Amino acid sequence: MVIQTAKLAPKPVVKVRQIAKPKATISLPPEKVAKPAPKKRGRQPSGQVIVTMRMDPEVRDILQADGPGWGARANSLLRKALGL
Repeated sequence: MVIQTAKLAPKPVVKVRQIAKPKATISLPPEKVAKPAPKKRGRQPSGQVIVTMRMDPEVRDILQADGPGWGARANSLLRKALGL
């Protein structure tokens, strides 16, 4: 009995790409290193709550006419109207 062996194709040679070496690093003094930006989202530490309410467009336009901070102005007006 004769056993025949199958010829296998040779495996291709895979070359590994050389990774560029990092350039020289620069060490900066601590005061020159950028600090992360403060968080702008999340719970309000002031004890205020987030509320969604509907209002007339005219009321919104009047509150927004003075620019940013119109939510605080609306809060102030509501507090005065409620006698707080």
